[in-house]
Amino acid sequence: MPFLSLQLIGGGRMRGLIDRKGEQFAYLQGSVLYTLEGEPTGRLEGEFIVDTAGNRI
Repeated sequence: MPFLSLQLIGGGRMRGLIDRKGEQFAYLQGSVLYTLEGEPTGRLEGEFIVDTAGNRI
């Protein structure tokens, strides 16, 4: 099983980032990744999530 997975949440309006334990810790709106507190923390770039510095997570 991959370390992280993207799953549809909130009636399919957003995609949540889920860890191995099945816990959501971030969400995507468009291609921007936000913490659950609403702080932008990265973005979706192709098939990868990158942090704000452009490093693959």
